[in-house]
Amino acid sequence: MAWMLDLAEQPEKIGIGVPHMGTVAAGHSAGLRTCQIPFDILMIMQKSMPVDLARNLICSQALKNNCTRLFFIDSDIRVETDTFIKLWQTDLPVISATYFERSPPYKPVAKYNGEPLENDLIRKYNTPVQATLEVHEVGCGCLLLDVRVLSRLSAKINKWQCLVDHTKDVNKQVATYSNAQAVSQNYQCSICHSLLVCAFFQSRNGFYEENSVSEDYDFCQKIRNLGFQPFICPHAV
Repeated sequence: MAWMLDLAEQPEKIGIGVPHMGTVAAGHSAGLRTCQIPFDILMIMQKSMPVDLARNLICSQALKNNCTRLFFIDSDIRVETDTFIKLWQTDLPVISATYFERSPPYKPVAKYNGEPLENDLIRKYNTPVQATLEVHEVGCGCLLLDVRVLSRLSAKINKWQCLVDHTKDVNKQVATYSNAQAVSQNYQCSICHSLLVCAFFQSRNGFYEENSVSEDYDFCQKIRNLGFQPFICPHAV
């Protein structure tokens, strides 16, 4: 696979990224407690942020701490004991479990060619023969992501910023760095050593007249432009 060309063998280290607003659902805690992840893990909890910024800071932490994969689990998602294992065994760079909208008609949180997937399509592919299903956009509420995807995307965006006001230090409010600078500084600001952030995710809902999509779908569109295809796993819920 093209995404494996820069493979540097190293032990798996899984960042578990949980964007939240101060609390998590009881089911989330119960599921995470029993979820089988047979590797070193790093819990990355990001509280009280707009969700796109929270996801971006989680990504920064995963890169800074040399995680090999990032497992996003939203605070209202309950994973099963084998959810991680099923996703990990696919060895795909971007793979989501199957979960559904909160309100009727309860369709899977994924699209293909701009159209939501139908529940009967999920049932059709929920067989041992077809373990994964290619999609164009997918929600990131239960997503396993190879961190090298983030490295490729940050190189493309080539812009990292510090969230601290540095007007007094550099005569401009936002300190900005190239990707090469961010990598060399281990994703920390050279002025205040705060964590840098890159716009991997951007919520476009209500802000743009065209392509007004969630931060999850915006991310999927960006990585597809780099050649990374999102998938969902009907067996993992």
